[in-house]
Formats: sequence, structure tokens, C-alpha cells
Amino acid sequence: MINAEIDRLFKLDPKGVVRGQRRRILIVQADWELGMARLGQDLKKAGHSVTKVALTTPDLFYRLCGIETVSYRAPLEEFEVWLDDFVATREFDTILIYNPYRPYNRISSQVAERRGLGVVQFDQGLLRPIHVSVFFGSRFPFEQIRELWADRELRGHWPAPKPPAPVRSVSSARKNFWLGFFVLIALVCRSLFPHYRDQQKMCLITQLIGAIMYGVRYYQKHWEPAHYTPKVTGEWSGKYYLVPLQLGHDVQIQHNSPFHGMNEVINLVADSFQRNAGAEDRLVFKIHPLDRGYRTFREIFEELQLRLGEDRVFLVDRVDLTTLIQHSRGVVTVNSTVGLTALRECACVKALGNAFYDLPDLTFQGSLDQFWSADHRPTEENVQQYLNLLECTIQGRGALSARCYAGAGHTGILWPTQVGKTLNLDSFLYPVPQEDDAPVPANKKKQCLI
Repeated sequence: MINAEIDRLFKLDPKGVVRGQRRRILIVQADWELGMARLGQDLKKAGHSVTKVALTTPDLFYRLCGIETVSYRAPLEEFEVWLDDFVATREFDTILIYNPYRPYNRISSQVAERRGLGVVQFDQGLLRPIHVSVFFGSRFPFEQIRELWADRELRGHWPAPKPPAPVRSVSSARKNFWLGFFVLIALVCRSLFPHYRDQQKMCLITQLIGAIMYGVRYYQKHWEPAHYTPKVTGEWSGKYYLVPLQLGHDVQIQHNSPFHGMNEVINLVADSFQRNAGAEDRLVFKIHPLDRGYRTFREIFEELQLRLGEDRVFLVDRVDLTTLIQHSRGVVTVNSTVGLTALRECACVKALGNAFYDLPDLTFQGSLDQFWSADHRPTEENVQQYLNLLECTIQGRGALSARCYAGAGHTGILWPTQVGKTLNLDSFLYPVPQEDDAPVPANKKKQCLI
């Protein structure tokens, strides 16, 4: 029953192609760490034809992996016409993208929809750190996840995967190093692809200044853990609310929230807190690590401290996030994956934007003004079932930036059953993938482990 429901809601259905059939695959804008080059090798081994559109210098690395690359060096404004003709001429049936909101991928999705092609989307894992998101279609499947979560007959019966131990974990330092390294190559060799565009401004000077300021501010805040951690775990414990800030240019802010930037979020949360929170409650904002090199939020927080009091509102940087979550009274976020991290700690969470985990029995469903007096903590059972649901549908074990599992192809990723079988990949997250499974009796619950 579970696999049947997944297949009904999640399927790759390009014209004239059925599950398991050899495909003609085109990879467009991919991850900076070049993990999709390894995926391309696995797809070729599975019998598919794989081509990469080289949009910037690091994309030429795909050639070293034995994957055909076709360079596109014209302006972005001409890409749709070029891609439409290229897809028709080469008869591609499936397009692979990393993050549908990136400029070339948005155009690719439109071309795919117009021509009836299948789209497979990859992105960072929702269940950090050793996960990768993968699903069919050019947009995040909010409605499909909500429909499955609302099905009470399935609740309690989402099986927990039991993968082998990983041979490597995902190192943020390593990932950031390779990201920075390949971005630097793209900037230094910009003359080869002069018109390349990404979500952020591709400027060598801006990136270098940001990297320098990142290091300076990281050092400047070296005192924070020793100063704040004893307060968080001691006198503040259970008496403050945590607000993890997101990047203002994050696509989840721009496309899946009513906000235009983080200043708007900060003011909204602070105003509601001032009107409705208890006199002894505190408000702790944590800056996003990737904002460290570009923004300080100094002016807006000086104004907030004047208005709310220096002993009630704080901005921290290097304090451990898990510690902050565990000792908070509640967490307010727009739609950051930190919200899911907080749910895994059974914290009370309020989402202000369109978040994939903003569901009944998980997050607080009332208004922000009501949140400050609420204590809506999810049960461990509900959280575990939701994690199992995600892994059954749109989460693979592993990462594009590192080979985490031995014997799982070039990527080292264990794929959800539906994805693996559709693309002929032979490394599954679940040990015995079936076409369907029998309904589980309502009085029989499976053991689920995080």
C-alpha cells in the first residue's frame, strides 16, 4: 500500500518512456561540488545516455568523468531558444537539475514542461547531514508530502530504513572548501564563460572580500561560546525563544515566503514578541554562518535592544545551534531546515513561510501572536514517522559532495526505492524494493528508529 501511494503521487512520466527504460538524460545547472558528475557515471553504467551542458569552467570536469559536455557561452536571455532547439535535435527525454530556482534550471523546467520531458531535481538533504533530496518535477512536492501525512491509515506504518554504517560523513568544512575552490575557478576563468549567471552575483572582488570578512568576524566572535553557553544551559534554559536567521537571497525566502528579506522577518518577530511574550522571556537570534562575511545586522539590533531592552534580545553567531535548540522554549523560523532539526529535538516550532515540515501534529498551527504562550511540542512518534516518510519518498542516504556508502556506485548514495527503480540505479535505501506492499493491519505498528 505504501509503495502504491508513493507511485501515485511521485512519478517521472516523460512522453514515451516507462520505468526502467533507457533514457536520454541532459544535466543542466548542477551542484558546485561536481557530485552530479559521479551521478552521471552511475547513470551511464545503468545504460542511459548522459550529456552535460557546460555553463561555467568547472563543468568541463565532467569530460574527465567520461560524460559528454556541450558548452553554452551565450547570454542567459538566449538560453531558452538554444535549449529548446538542442533538446529537440538530440531527442532528450529527461532533464536533471540541482535546485529549480537557479536561472538556467528555471528555463530548463519551462522547456521540459512545454515538451513533455521528465525532470529530476536534486538538492541538499532535508535530513542533515548524510542525505540528499531527490524527486521528480521542477518544484518541491509540498502537496504530495502533505497528502501522505494526512492519510491516517498510513500513519504509524512508514518503515524505518536500516542502511549499513557510512564509510564517510559529510564535512561542512570539506564541502565549503570545494564549493569555494570551484567558484574561484569559475571567477578566475570567467573569460571562457563570460555570460554565466547564478543566484548570487558572480564577482571575484566581492567574493574575496566576503571570504576575508568571514574569517575576521569568525575570529572576532571567538568569545561567544564561553560567554553564552553557560547562560543558555543555566539561567536562560527554557526562558528564551530562538530565531535562526536565513540568507536574505535564499530562494526559500524569495519564493516560499511572504517576506522580501530578513530585516522584515526580524521586525515582525520582535514586534509580536514585545506584545505577547512574558516579561522574563528573552529573544535570541542566530546569524546564518554564510551571512558572516557579508552582514552584521548591527543597526537593526541596536534599535531592537533600545526598544525591548538589552537584557531581552540578543544576536549570537558561534554558539552551538543544537545547544540553543535543546534549551529554548520554542523556535521561530521562516522555512529553514533548522525547523526540522528543532522538531527532531521535539521543540515547539512556528514556521512563518511555506515549510515542508509545517504540518499538523508537528509544528504549532496557530498565529505568531499565540505562539509565545503555547507549548505545542510534537511527540517522538510523530517526528519519527515524518522522518520515515521523507526517506521513503524524497531523501536518499548519502551526499553529492562525498561518497558516504561503500558499494553504492560512484555517488555512494542509497536511493529511495521509487527513484532507484525508475532510473535503474542499483543502490537502494531499503533492502528489498517491491513493486507494491500489502496493507499493514491497523493494530500492528513497526519499530521506528532515528
